Amino acid sequence: MPALSRRWFQIHLSSALMMTLVAGGTLWINMREYTVETVNGVTSYNGKSYSNTLTIHACGWPARHRMRFTYSHPDIPAWSRWQFKELALNLAAHGTMLFCVAALLEWRIRRTV
Repeated sequence: MPALSRRWFQIHLSSALMMTLVAGGTLWINMREYTVETVNGVTSYNGKSYSNTLTIHACGWPARHRMRFTYSHPDIPAWSRWQFKELALNLAAHGTMLFCVAALLEWRIRRTV
């Protein structure tokens, strides 16, 4: 009986498990919010001046794709700014890391089989 040929997109279970862990890690590092800067000062909002603290939070690695600005005064709403070029860069970087892990693991497994 002839041996069945393996399809080119088929991967091993151990590679799939490692890719799942790598994908979870890259999602965590990309979506984790961290404080970038805290600035004390006076802010003008709706014609009133407030003495408060501005805190800038960011998400993303290797590039910051979302910045969230919050004020210590409750009357001033928080707002966010998305940067879609940086988000595309992050997706490309994480996809490349995932592909490299899969290629390395499959090469290692198929080399020994």
